[in-house]
Amino acid sequence: MAYQLAVVADDLAMAVSHVLRGRDLLSSTPRQILLYRALGATPPAFAHAPLLVSSDGAKLSKRNGGAVAEGFDPREVLALLSRLAGLSPGTPATAADLLAGFDLERLRRLPPALTLDPGRPSS
Repeated sequence: MAYQLAVVADDLAMAVSHVLRGRDLLSSTPRQILLYRALGATPPAFAHAPLLVSSDGAKLSKRNGGAVAEGFDPREVLALLSRLAGLSPGTPATAADLLAGFDLERLRRLPPALTLDPGRPSS
């Protein structure tokens, strides 16, 4: 519960109005909303995105070898991830480029799968 309170306190201190995070944190949202209300604050708008998974459906993370971006141009990695999420056509981009055209409605509802082809990420 200390984590939940810390997250809410941090969001309140930063005047966070919208929270977009992985679907794996969906179960934390109701507890956090209760804490916002208990503190007399209005909760932010919450949205949860599907997680990036491997071709076998397992969640990708640094702990299980999912850190596949080493040695790649960050703009190419961002382009790949934004295409997998359904947010862009996949051309190299910066975060600022993607933010300008961001639309939550375009975000995929199902988890995108990432397959690796001889050390290079692809979809």
